[in-house]
Amino acid sequence: MSRSLSRPATQFAWTVPTRHPGITGTAAVSRYEQIARGADQAGFDALYLPWDDAGDSTLVVAGILARATRQTRIIVETHAGAGSPVYLAKLFATAQRAASGRLDLALRARAPHEKALDERDAAARLVEFARVFRGVWNEQPVAQDDDTVRFDVDGRFFQVEAGGLRGILSGQRLPRLYRPADQTGDATVYGTVITQRPTAGHALAVGILTRVSEAEARADAAQTGVNDGIVGSHAQTIDALAEAIGDGVTEIVFRAADPIADLYRVAENVLPALDAGRRVGDAEATEPADTRTDTEKDTDTEKEEAAA
Repeated sequence: MSRSLSRPATQFAWTVPTRHPGITGTAAVSRYEQIARGADQAGFDALYLPWDDAGDSTLVVAGILARATRQTRIIVETHAGAGSPVYLAKLFATAQRAASGRLDLALRARAPHEKALDERDAAARLVEFARVFRGVWNEQPVAQDDDTVRFDVDGRFFQVEAGGLRGILSGQRLPRLYRPADQTGDATVYGTVITQRPTAGHALAVGILTRVSEAEARADAAQTGVNDGIVGSHAQTIDALAEAIGDGVTEIVFRAADPIADLYRVAENVLPALDAGRRVGDAEATEPADTRTDTEKDTDTEKEEAAA
C-alpha cells in the first residue's frame, strides 16, 4: 500500500474505536499504533476518534495516533459537557503543537449519559461552547504579557474575562469543527457536517464490510452482526462510494467491525479505484504548461540528443 501523489476532492477518514473488549494495557496502545500506521501508509486523509463514555480519552489517544503518523489528520470527538471550553482550548493547543497542526475537533452537544440538560439547553450550550473555544484561540502568536488581545463573554453557560491563549499556546492552527453524524445541532456552528446519507457539501459517515464476493460479505455480516452501511463485493462497494462522491460529499468517514483487517481490505481493494478516476485529471490540471517556442523546443531536443 502506498499514498498516491494526488488525491480526489473527496477525502477519506477511518474510524478508530477507543474501546477494545478483551485488550488492555500496552496491547491497546499497540493496536492504536497499528491502525494509525496502516491508515497513514494506505493514504487515508484522516483518522476519526468517536467519543465513548466507556472508552479511552479521545484526546489522549490522538497523541498516540499523531506519533504513529506523518500526514494523516486526526479528528477528535468530545462533547460540550466535558468541561470548560477555555481549558479544552488549552489542552487542544498543546496537543496541536505536538501533532504539527493535524488535529480537528468533532463536538457533540452532550455525552450520551448526560441528563442534566434537556435537548434545547444542550443545543444552546453547544453554540456558546463553540463560540468561547474559537474566541480564546489565537492562530497568530501573542506574547504572554500582551493584554491587548483579549476575549470577553458573559454567557448563560460560560463567562470569560480577558481570555485568550498566549505565549506557547498561541500561534497554532484552529481545529476545524465537525458535527458528528448522529447530532442535529445548528449546522452554522460547524465547519463540516457529517451526515448518514450522501449530501452535497457535507461529509458522509458509513459502515463498510467489503469482500471478494457479495456472498462472502453477506455471510460475514451475518456472523458479525453488521446490519447497516455498505455490505458487498469490492466492485459493489466501489460503485456505491463512487455514487456518493458523485453526489458531492466532501469526506467519507468509514467505520468497520474490524478496524484493522477491514482497513487493509478497503485500502487495497477500494481506495485505488476511487483514486484512479481523478488522478489523471489532477495530474493534467497541475502539470505546468510548456511555454517554449517551436524553435526553442527544437534546440532543446538537439541538445538532449547530443548529450545522449
